[in-house]
Amino acid sequence: ADWTVEALLKAVAEVRPPAHALIDCGALCTGLTNLEVAERLLGLMDHVDGVVFIQEGGVKRVLLRDGGCLVDLDRCDLPKERRFTYFDQVATTGTDIPQGANAQAVLTLGKDLTFRDYCQGAYRMRGLGKGQTIRLFVIPQVQQLLMAEVANGHGCKPEARASQLERLPAHERAIAELEDVSAWLLINSMCAEKLCFPLWCLQCAQNVWRKRAFNQLCKRFAEFGCEVTQPAGGRRAGGRASARVSSADSVAPT
Repeated sequence: ADWTVEALLKAVAEVRPPAHALIDCGALCTGLTNLEVAERLLGLMDHVDGVVFIQEGGVKRVLLRDGGCLVDLDRCDLPKERRFTYFDQVATTGTDIPQGANAQAVLTLGKDLTFRDYCQGAYRMRGLGKGQTIRLFVIPQVQQLLMAEVANGHGCKPEARASQLERLPAHERAIAELEDVSAWLLINSMCAEKLCFPLWCLQCAQNVWRKRAFNQLCKRFAEFGCEVTQPAGGRRAGGRASARVSSADSVAPT
């Protein structure tokens, strides 16, 4: 089935218990600026009075329901329980915005997401395991890729793997699904490293002649000199002298 950004944001707003953060690791909120995403989320939710987002330049801003005005996060007096945070894909690494002690976040998965990026996004919630929780959102296309890869690892077809999961009790099924997600993300990580490996090898090979050239310059720098020439007609006010580096053998003694 097809999906849209609007449908995704609506689904986030309808999560129960209510979510207080959207961590878009999968980069699914395309075609909208961070401010536009904040505006739509604020219009869909009634349990928050403001949406925190990252403005261009890395500035943390809050869109307030009262008057629709924008303020800096460090000047906002809204309690954590009355605000929602949108982490765009760039902000899923290295951005620290405190959340409520029992806050729940929605985290999206993308087709090229790696385990490292998944962990970085998840730990925007600094209190995981201490009250804070995460709910995963997977679009149909990514779900198909995930099921196909995991089923291949189990030596069965995707339909058979789905049937196995359906027969499990709810708690065991949730654990098995999380294990499948982790396995798929690790496979993505290995594929990404395989893709980058030839580039790393090429870079290492290029460093061989660069190091040799640098070592020669360090050993023979005394053999090089600098010859300064004046522009034709003498140097004028505001003019600049030109310099040319040549070998010591070609420089006439002064």
